[in-house]
Amino acid sequence: MGRLDGLQTGLEIWLDHYAGHESAKFSACFWSASADRIKELVHRAPKDWVIGQLSDADYEELKNGNYVLRRKLARKRFNQPIEEHYPENHFFGFYDYSAAVEHGVDAGFVHSAVAFFTEIVNGGIESEMPEDEAFPREENRKLVSAHLRRERSRFLAARCKQRDGYQCQVCRMTFANVYGDDLGACFAEAHHIRPLGSLGKHVKTRLEDLITVCPNCHRMLHRMEGKEGDLAKLRKIVSNRAGAVR
Repeated sequence: MGRLDGLQTGLEIWLDHYAGHESAKFSACFWSASADRIKELVHRAPKDWVIGQLSDADYEELKNGNYVLRRKLARKRFNQPIEEHYPENHFFGFYDYSAAVEHGVDAGFVHSAVAFFTEIVNGGIESEMPEDEAFPREENRKLVSAHLRRERSRFLAARCKQRDGYQCQVCRMTFANVYGDDLGACFAEAHHIRPLGSLGKHVKTRLEDLITVCPNCHRMLHRMEGKEGDLAKLRKIVSNRAGAVR
């Protein structure tokens, strides 16, 4: 797709069977002939990312010089950035499980690839919500900042929304159903569901820590206390209101 630093680092999209599954899988990655360059890019990733690795213990070389995995990539590992090192080539990217060739490229994969490349190149994430509007009842601003930083990760948020089909996990609405595919497709927000009190400086963020929500439910979750049970409580409020309207 392109090159960084002259010709030293590439931005690449692959479609192959390397993951070991029956169908070919898409992957988006940085490539370099230098292991140190890839390690520099890994270092630019958010500190709370869970980053997997593939090394010489995971693959074997065939007689034709190609490499294959000894065991197929576990499905759960499609949801995380992976650092890969081979004798002459080195990669940092992710594999997409759902992008089936016969149905075309999943738009979610495209959004995830753009988010991944952008987040690493920028070496950080952009703010999307003023902190004074988040958790107005919560006095510990360090915990609030940690929470927001985790859900603002563009790459993890993109993977979360693709996983949930861009459907709000509180009120169950999807923007494509309401506004049509031209305007509403692939739109939603991501929310970090771990209670504020459990967040620590060195806590890693996993995909299962995020859920997809609409902006309205997202703001309501942020107006709550940031405690375990907030999500269930809001779901009950929405369900009760919907029942009353009927």
